[in-house]
Amino acid sequence: MIYTVLQKKSAAPVILLVLVGIVLWLPYALNPIMNMQFYDLHPMPLYKPLLSIFQFNPHIGVLLQFACLGLIIFLLSTINGQFRLIEKRSSLYIFLGMLFTAFFPLYQQFNPMMFALLLVLCGLISIFKLYKNERNLQSAYEAGLLFSTAGLIYVNVYALTLIIFLGLIILLPFNWRQWISALFGILTPLIFLFSWLLIFNQFDSFVEILQNNTIDAASTVSFSYLHSAFVVLSSLLFILAFCFVFMGTLVKKVAIQKYYLILVLLVCFILACYVVFPWVGVDIFYFAIVPAVFFIGNYLDNFRRTWFINLISIVLFALTVAAKFM
Repeated sequence: MIYTVLQKKSAAPVILLVLVGIVLWLPYALNPIMNMQFYDLHPMPLYKPLLSIFQFNPHIGVLLQFACLGLIIFLLSTINGQFRLIEKRSSLYIFLGMLFTAFFPLYQQFNPMMFALLLVLCGLISIFKLYKNERNLQSAYEAGLLFSTAGLIYVNVYALTLIIFLGLIILLPFNWRQWISALFGILTPLIFLFSWLLIFNQFDSFVEILQNNTIDAASTVSFSYLHSAFVVLSSLLFILAFCFVFMGTLVKKVAIQKYYLILVLLVCFILACYVVFPWVGVDIFYFAIVPAVFFIGNYLDNFRRTWFINLISIVLFALTVAAKFM
């Protein structure tokens, strides 16, 4: 059974995760296709060079995707190892991350969200480092810099940068220097960008690209009943996990509760973006993968009935595989 193997202290979890990755990604790797979206037709400044690599040689693009996904998994593991969001030793959250990043066709094809998520994960690590560290200006600056750079790959990340300042409020007493550092971190990539635009007289072109990625953006995505079933099941698990975490059943340490609160607020910002801004499509939920894997992973790892966790793992995996062939 999947969960039973993922709990073992041996090479078995690694082998299982590799096999899962092959099953999920091999069909796409053999035939990398691309359903062009607005962000592909009008790429942001830092997504354009990545996209050009993909268009020049699809197989090089696949290798770039795999490298990025490998780094995402590594950073998820780093966050859990450094901040102990999940106390029990298990690779279930990595398994869930692999499913969530591969389930929707929009997520599996070459897209800017995966590269932006890589920077957002690094930004979250910088935010978490601020806990009870009132003199730490570097992490505040790095968080702003990383989120802002991610916004130059996928513009909607800029709406998520508010999580940096809420993180400052949640994790430590007010220190205006840290707020200024975070703000300057956000502005740094923009200063370089606008300087380049003015020097090379590309400002009007960038405004057009920005408009095409926001006001005029239109996503062409359709999902099957299998996708809907996957979303419903994952959402129910997330809601249950949320209730158990903040009722004190799973997490008792104050620091970890604060980290989870930041992740919940990240989900709230994602939902708000999807509801408030008409140009934001389901692609924004790629960033909800991070809160989802930790909440659901923590909840299932602490569930007493192992058969139930194995059943949920098998159902999620089966839905993911079935959706690729139906």
